[in-house]
Amino acid sequence: MKPTSLLLRRALVWTTMAVIILLLVFQYLRNRSLWLDEAMLAWSVISKNPLQLFKPLDYSQVAPILFLLIEKLFTSIFGNNDMALRIFPLLCAILTLPLFYDFGSALTRNRTIGFLALCLLGCTPKFIYYSSEMKQYACDMFVLCAIYFAAFSESSFAVRNRKVLLAVTGAIAVFLSNVSVIPLAIVGGLLFYQCVRNKNDREIYTLPLVVWVACIGVNFFAFVNNNPTAQVMRAYWQDYFMPYPWHAGFKDWLVTRGTDVFSGLLPTSGPSLFWPHIPIPYLLGMILYGGSIVYLLLSRRFRLLYLCVGPVVLHLLLSALKLYPFDLRLILYMLPLFLLVMATGLFALCNFLFQWAPAVLRYAVAVLCVVVFFAWNAYYNYPFLSSGEDIKPVLTVMNQNMQDGYNVYVYFGARPAYRYYREIGYARFGGAKIVMGENHTGDPEGYLTEMRSLKGPTWFLISHGSTQEEEQYILKGLAIRGPKLKEFIGYGSRAYLFDLK
Repeated sequence: MKPTSLLLRRALVWTTMAVIILLLVFQYLRNRSLWLDEAMLAWSVISKNPLQLFKPLDYSQVAPILFLLIEKLFTSIFGNNDMALRIFPLLCAILTLPLFYDFGSALTRNRTIGFLALCLLGCTPKFIYYSSEMKQYACDMFVLCAIYFAAFSESSFAVRNRKVLLAVTGAIAVFLSNVSVIPLAIVGGLLFYQCVRNKNDREIYTLPLVVWVACIGVNFFAFVNNNPTAQVMRAYWQDYFMPYPWHAGFKDWLVTRGTDVFSGLLPTSGPSLFWPHIPIPYLLGMILYGGSIVYLLLSRRFRLLYLCVGPVVLHLLLSALKLYPFDLRLILYMLPLFLLVMATGLFALCNFLFQWAPAVLRYAVAVLCVVVFFAWNAYYNYPFLSSGEDIKPVLTVMNQNMQDGYNVYVYFGARPAYRYYREIGYARFGGAKIVMGENHTGDPEGYLTEMRSLKGPTWFLISHGSTQEEEQYILKGLAIRGPKLKEFIGYGSRAYLFDLK
């Protein structure tokens, strides 16, 4: 490649990364409220010392020990607040970009495909959203990219230090991501195969493989085996464990989960800009991914197919064994692999349809397809400005309209977020009487019974888990006891002030 072309390519890649990073930082700076799951995990981080994080967490939460310790480090430096808790996921998302481009280009032997895959990643709202989620999902994706980079990068640094890089990356990955065992198993299987076939590879790969197995064993016996939350987690995720093939619901489960991937995870969600009533991107995504798999098979690119599809198959098998559920946020780490397959197929399609055109034009058409069918459509239908359960504006209104002698009833689903924001000083209700509601799902009268002893001005704080019918039933019951003085309807959170008799 000519020096000028090389400089232009690098400028294009780094400019694209810069644009994606701006999206990530913008989402982070919006500083949306922690929602239920985040608040439950955040509570353990801010309320426990580092040694206590090695023990089971509150609210039956589960997270990798190294992830928890890093979160604790950032809160120790920057204080207990939302932005401090989200710094590490943001850094993981940012570091994912160069790692993905590098190993994607190396695996496909084509930097244009690596660039297309990078563009697709930037077109994925789920990636942008979870980059500022105080959970380990963005970290899981970073770990997969780090493992693949260590194993397959053709950069001079990676080639010179392959043995140490693989050993260190794998050892850290085990304690940084619970799902790291899947990419480690897939990559480890390939490296073991190479050791069997080529004696020269044994010197490079034997030590990393031994280190990986040892670390997985330590992590299993220290943090996974006999974990008291295991039964709770299995019950919670029961619908996301794959049935065995001979079970009646097997086909329906596969169709549902497959539909979820293309309609929820990948940048192929929602109706088309051009035909609003037809889910064109969703259908295009399925056709493109399926066609790309066929193309890889026909072109005998079994290594790439194994590395990109193998983790999906292994995750499904673990799901069938009820070891790890197959849910969108839990498979976010595989997003780069889905996109790499799609980018490979898109590049091959453009080469076939426009084989008469210069290479630059073919590449431009491929990038244009990404922009028209994925980027524009994804952000049109699912803006990355999602606020989740934005309870902070609601708490602000309550702070401004709170007096001693007031009552506050905290709905069951709002308890973790309220507890967290009270601890960091955001919810300041002074001398108000606080009643923490219990779970009465399916029995809304139970909430009214808990509030029966409350008299006078009473705030009803609600967030997460309530159905519209349940909420209206409670509000009607409160209205019978006294007038509604004030209400504030936030995004996913509400507060109502009643003067109860």
